[in-house]
Amino acid sequence: ITLMSTDGPDETIIQLGSGVGIEITTGADGFVLGGSEGHGFKILSAETGTTFAVQIVNNPNNVEISYNVINTTGSASMAINIGAGGATNLTIKYNEFITEEGDNAIVGGSAAGPIVNPTVSDNTFTSTPGSTSGIAVQFTDTENATITGNTINNYGTGICLHGQNDGSVTNVTISDNTISGCKKGIAIGHSSTTDTISNVTMELNTISSNGKGLWIDSDSGIRVGTLTVENNTFSNNAEYGLENTHTDEINATLNWWGDDTGPSEIGSGYGDAVSTNVLYAPWLGMYEKSIEPTLVKGGYTGLFSVTVKNT
Repeated sequence: ITLMSTDGPDETIIQLGSGVGIEITTGADGFVLGGSEGHGFKILSAETGTTFAVQIVNNPNNVEISYNVINTTGSASMAINIGAGGATNLTIKYNEFITEEGDNAIVGGSAAGPIVNPTVSDNTFTSTPGSTSGIAVQFTDTENATITGNTINNYGTGICLHGQNDGSVTNVTISDNTISGCKKGIAIGHSSTTDTISNVTMELNTISSNGKGLWIDSDSGIRVGTLTVENNTFSNNAEYGLENTHTDEINATLNWWGDDTGPSEIGSGYGDAVSTNVLYAPWLGMYEKSIEPTLVKGGYTGLFSVTVKNT
């Protein structure tokens, strides 16, 4: 079943009331909400009484939520909740999420029914500037997840992974996202992390103007040696580009730290700070050198410059 509008979210509004607005559950395999450009909905929280705009429970398969505007301003605390029983092959793409301080946009995962093969791609997430709480995307007890191509602004945490309740997070790719204005851009682990987080790849993300760009929790369940942090841009993050509070060292080589001289604090450069237990060299830009000698040949005197990159 595909539920779509004829005139798109600018003209077609679903005004929510009390409780859960739209629930997608067992038997809704293949359900699509929106589905194509110009055929989604504007889904609005009520001023009082709304809990979640959309809730997915009891493991429906191949559900797609796309091309909608989901606005939790008002009473809703969450745009999309993936609850008990989880979901399989869930796709959330090309939506615009508008939230406020403390609201979560996408949260889910339960050991009683994990999220398997979810994709969150090409969405825009916007919360209140200066927010210190609220999360754009959080997965708990999830496997084979892809979070890519999203733009995230002004959350307590942009993307958060953590395991709890005898579940785990494994085989996750976080790539090509632009994250700014958050207290933490990406958080691996959480104060309530109790279970395994492993095989997470973070690459080609632009993480700038946050408090901390990437933060790694100290919990022993995080398998730091299985995390890949490569080819990302960290710049203008106020406290740290990367803070690792774990006792195991993270390999964060081949990233850009906002300056050719490399990261600061533990590093000796002028870029974003990195903490202890971060292997940061070589970094992108490390081998860029500009030379301007005087060249005399055949009676000609002039200047030239040579740039050598990553050799």
